[in-house]
Parts: sequence; C-alpha cells; structure tokens
Amino acid sequence: MNLGPRDQVRSIFFNKQNNSIFIVYIRKNNLGSQMKCRSIPISEIKIGETKGTKVFRDHILQYPDFIEFDDLN
Repeated sequence: MNLGPRDQVRSIFFNKQNNSIFIVYIRKNNLGSQMKCRSIPISEIKIGETKGTKVFRDHILQYPDFIEFDDLN
C-alpha cells in the first residue's frame, strides 16, 4: 500500500459507508515527515490499483500528529 520508498503506512481503516479503505501514511523527506491520507475503493484494490484519492489536501499534518477514526458515526 506504500506508494514509494519514502512512504510508511501507519493506519488502515475500512469505511463501510462507501466500501473503501482509508490509509494514513508518513512520507519522509529532507525536512522531516509529513502525514498524508488517501481513500481507495475496494473495487480498485481488486484490480491492483492502490493510488486512491488524496484526503485532507488543504491541511498539513506533521508527524507526530494523529487522526482518530469514529466508525460509529
């Protein structure tokens, strides 16, 4: 599920609402680590596509920030 050698998946959450997985990963660079998020429909994973759609594009999440999942709501 990593997109490249600088990426490290930290969390995977199954979203029942739209049958997709939500991935939180760390991307390391020269300035430190940035936390990134993306959503991938299960139908895309079945055909080998794992790029998905970026989530929280307008927010900068710096490690050790965190994202909390609430699957009840």
